[in-house]
Amino acid sequence: MKKIVLFSAIALSALVYGCADEHEQFGSEGIGRIILSPEIKSDVTVASRAVDGEDNLRESLVLWISNEDKVIRKYKGASSIPEKDWLASGEYLAEAWAGDSVSATFDLDKRWFKGSSRFSVSALQTTEVKIPCKIANVLVNVVFDSYIKDNLKDINITVGHSKGQLEYTPEQNTTGYFMMPSTDKDLKWTLTATRVEDGVAIKKTGTIKGAKRATLYTLIVHANVDDREIGGGFFGVNVDITMQQKEDEFIVEVPPVIKGYGFNPDEGAVFKEGQIGDQAIFILACADISSAKLTLKDLSKLLGGITDRQGNSFETIDFITIGDDLKSQIEAAGIDWEYEFYEKHQSATLKVNFREKFNNNLKEGDYDFIFEITDTANPPRTTNQTIHVRVSNDIMNLIVPDPYDVWSTKAKISAVPMQEDHGNVGFEYHKKGESSWTSAAAIHNAAANTYSADLTGLTPGTTYEYRVISDMDNYASNPLEFTTEAPLQLENAGFEGWQQPKNTWLPCGAGEKQFWDSGNHGATTLGKDYNICIPAEDIINSGKRSAHLVSRWVVMKFAAGNIFAGEYLGTDGTDGILGWGIPFTSRPKALKGYVKYKTGKINRGTAGNIPGKPVASGDNDQGIIYVALLDNTISKSYGSKTYPVIIKTKTTELFSQNDPNVLGYGEQVWFEDTAGEGMIPFTIPINYDGKPHNPASYIVVTCSASRYGDYFVGSDSAEMWIDDLELVYE
Repeated sequence: MKKIVLFSAIALSALVYGCADEHEQFGSEGIGRIILSPEIKSDVTVASRAVDGEDNLRESLVLWISNEDKVIRKYKGASSIPEKDWLASGEYLAEAWAGDSVSATFDLDKRWFKGSSRFSVSALQTTEVKIPCKIANVLVNVVFDSYIKDNLKDINITVGHSKGQLEYTPEQNTTGYFMMPSTDKDLKWTLTATRVEDGVAIKKTGTIKGAKRATLYTLIVHANVDDREIGGGFFGVNVDITMQQKEDEFIVEVPPVIKGYGFNPDEGAVFKEGQIGDQAIFILACADISSAKLTLKDLSKLLGGITDRQGNSFETIDFITIGDDLKSQIEAAGIDWEYEFYEKHQSATLKVNFREKFNNNLKEGDYDFIFEITDTANPPRTTNQTIHVRVSNDIMNLIVPDPYDVWSTKAKISAVPMQEDHGNVGFEYHKKGESSWTSAAAIHNAAANTYSADLTGLTPGTTYEYRVISDMDNYASNPLEFTTEAPLQLENAGFEGWQQPKNTWLPCGAGEKQFWDSGNHGATTLGKDYNICIPAEDIINSGKRSAHLVSRWVVMKFAAGNIFAGEYLGTDGTDGILGWGIPFTSRPKALKGYVKYKTGKINRGTAGNIPGKPVASGDNDQGIIYVALLDNTISKSYGSKTYPVIIKTKTTELFSQNDPNVLGYGEQVWFEDTAGEGMIPFTIPINYDGKPHNPASYIVVTCSASRYGDYFVGSDSAEMWIDDLELVYE
């Protein structure tokens, strides 16, 4: 939504150093500037600020700033984090994560870093916020002495914990990275080998007690001379352990950032002709600025007809390199600027003031202020920004709706008065192409000086035109458009399509695009008899088939019967890796369908390992169906596949309804058998309250016969049948 700036005489200099004289312009609370400095403390020695192999870490970095458990700022990827920002006075928590939290890996890109910092913001003060992201892994190297390598073969040392392990051999010189489960404090190692001389097998075991994060443990494998017989073939093996802290510094930096006060440069601004007043733009960089260009059509003319030294008119100026003569003329015409470089923070601030003298000469029309900012980093970084400004003589200014405010059957429209006397205001709307208009009463928000109307009963997937009207001079604005969300539905929601290539049942027909998947891929590695999601023809609501979810013990591990919207990506040992979230741009009110559930007593897995211990062995297993709508602010990858949610049961990387990309969520849990022999209807309302105002981008739907199957806990007699899922719209 565009921010409308009216009758403003506020210059933005209160956001730079030395600005106490403008305190009154921001009220009693005031705002303060923060300098964001996320730092990844890596185990890799860093010789410069841009090293090979660190790009993935930089772009995986997530930074949150929260205030009293409410997320105020959220940035994904180092390139999206501004080096500076502004916040209202108060107490805040900055938290940052980078990398990928896996149980055990040799992959540098899979390391995991995290950190947090509490800070206060005071009015008219600059606060430097450092967020040290220390490596959260335990690091392990293995070194073999030459005698060992010369006299043993098939040497292997395994290091790990209950959730993962790595195998080391003399041929590699690689550091392993371990994330310690909450239930494990120690790393255990086992060395096996065969003596060359006599083929005798050797086995040694040991423990790294109380393995600490950000610590490198080096296991030195060498011969025990005391056990070695001169002239003989017998010798023993010792493993010595050394440890050291690993915290070399890697700093995340960002390109120059362009900010405006009272409006978002990305959204532009609208002003009343002749009443613009003073305005300003800030350019912020975490290096010196080498070039700061402004391009504006007919700039020379708008500046009163001034020319450059050669007598030519111009449309582009560079605030950094411009000559003093031309600078003086431009300042006299109403544009001036202040540039400062802060050696301590290695940052620069350029404030460009567009004074009332210049602004109030802008006639009715549209203007594009084009900025191109380049810093002195190596290599240089450039930011381009076009700020669209509209100067209008309209009585009212109609606002483009926020995408979040346009649903399938309702929408919120708004407008801002462009002059103090604007008459009685209302709205009109109709389907595009219709001639008659429908009236909608306007609600006045005096504090924000805006008018709005909530339109209901709209047709899904339809383009509407709307306008603001006033009884002053029979005013009617030019119309704008919005399109309601289409009433999208889930594919194969009746579960009629199935196929079984080789051992695994797939919930889609031959030649159909797969919408649903299940844990069958992991379970059936041991044979076709271990499918946990199969078609059923005996218990259905309509059609010929339903989806039958069967929880069972698969040789060595419990597998919950499940089906989900997404894709089974791979298997890590005996654990699944799942991609959840199908592209979806609508926001339904509820999910309804038909279900039959049969519970059983929990007899598999360790219920005490579930956070909060919600169930115990012998309790009834629980069936669950849940649905979530997600935005596009989080993206995760596994191999070449990208999803908003990636589930890794081995490391208990699971979905939560409180994840920051969740817009709406609803669930239903069955604690006992459903009534009767057939299926019963259910409806799951979807709650969007308190969620970020972003449009929907993905949908997650998951059904499981065992609610805590992610923790391998449940009953091997639990079953669920589902059929005829349908999304309900208002």
